[in-house]
Amino acid sequence: MRWPRAGAWASVYIYLYWAYATSYWLLMFNLLPIYPLDGGQALQCILWKFIGYYKATLFIVNLGMGLSVLLIFGGLAGI
Repeated sequence: MRWPRAGAWASVYIYLYWAYATSYWLLMFNLLPIYPLDGGQALQCILWKFIGYYKATLFIVNLGMGLSVLLIFGGLAGI
């Protein structure tokens, strides 16, 4: 990535870059298949057609718990 040399546009460019990067990573985190997030709800809607509402909800909640534990251990390990 090339950074501008100097001037007021350099700070605007850096601000817009970090706003974009933060927004992108929030989107990626939100799409994880953990139930309260949008990815979990989307996966529940897809599974609902095939296995029913109760089983789909149970599956998504258990998957979300497992992924949450992995995220916690990943954060503690410094990954």
